Amino acid sequence: MQTNCPHCNKEIDSVFVYFNTGALRRINEHSAVMDENLSGFFHLGWHDHDSNHPSVDIEKDAQNGQIEMYFCNPDCMENWFVTQIRKLK
Repeated sequence: MQTNCPHCNKEIDSVFVYFNTGALRRINEHSAVMDENLSGFFHLGWHDHDSNHPSVDIEKDAQNGQIEMYFCNPDCMENWFVTQIRKLK
């Protein structure tokens, strides 16, 4: 598990906020499972053909297709996202 907040770098304790995203392999109509053959990614960028726009790779190769990030509190999560979005300017 990640041990420090990616925004303020404080140690994460037992109470925190998080986001997770990823992919699961569907095994039937009602179930899906993690799969070690999946590779997750989280990328922010512009959808155009101008290669001069900046982009941000948050995660390039998440194991099992799963991405989780933990933050001290909602303010740290919000500020971290705002910082990433500002990199697109």
